[in-house]
Amino acid sequence: RRSMMLVQNDGDKPKFDMIEVVRSLGIELIPSQQKCIVNTMGKARSLIVAHPGWGSTSMSALIALLTAWMKPGRRVGCFSPSWRQSKLIYDQVRDIIQRSYLLQTSIKDHAIFDSKWSVVFNEAEGLNASRIDSFTLSDACHLKGYRCHTVILDESCHIPEKVFNMVIRPMMATCADPVSTVRYQQEMETISKLQMLSTKQKVAALEDLEYNYRGVQPRSQIIMFTKAHCKANYLYKLYQNWTGDPDAFTVTYPYYDSPLDFLDSRIVGRAKIEMTPGMFKAIYEGEWAD
Repeated sequence: RRSMMLVQNDGDKPKFDMIEVVRSLGIELIPSQQKCIVNTMGKARSLIVAHPGWGSTSMSALIALLTAWMKPGRRVGCFSPSWRQSKLIYDQVRDIIQRSYLLQTSIKDHAIFDSKWSVVFNEAEGLNASRIDSFTLSDACHLKGYRCHTVILDESCHIPEKVFNMVIRPMMATCADPVSTVRYQQEMETISKLQMLSTKQKVAALEDLEYNYRGVQPRSQIIMFTKAHCKANYLYKLYQNWTGDPDAFTVTYPYYDSPLDFLDSRIVGRAKIEMTPGMFKAIYEGEWAD
């Protein structure tokens, strides 16, 4: 895990070339996936509307691994509507680990047990081990009191609004290290108010404070992947509310924005003929239906 500290991000916004980090794992991404990685890693809320075949499941796996790997002490929860979907994410996680020696040396264990899976990283000095845990709708009634710092939801349109508001959101209500976070904020305010210090001295003191508290005050994150649905669905309201928020990332990836031959044009063509126009626009073009 020490080798990872060379690219460790002490805050929430990447301070290095994220795409090069991904390439170091032996993974190449299309432009829209690159944009997704760069933006979701630095935002508190992300909602990605993508067409079938874009790679939401593989991106869920990649973001989960990158977040746990690059932010020591992070607890990541991968939430899926079913065990079948959750298992698909784990298959992608396992594939990424198997192709990367760097990840293999940073991970203590990864396994499936009783319709759940987890990935546990080696401990970083002074911090708890990062870990990734899977959850499904069947776990919802048993998650009271469980805390995650980053939650990733795949196929979000199949996760009921009640579960989202009563189970998933509360999982992220507390900071990674709440006591240290409060102390950090108090000390930062004290330094800012000290009149005896020059501006240059205050900047130096704040930099020292940031270094001393590195890694202990990361914000909570929620990253949601979905296909467009009807406008009555709660995800449409979230999409509208988060769009324009500087702390959020919302984007729609329609099928025609993907590189040529990324999708099978014959399959898409048949879908356009055989599906209703409204259904095709929602699923393949990301337009929310009235």
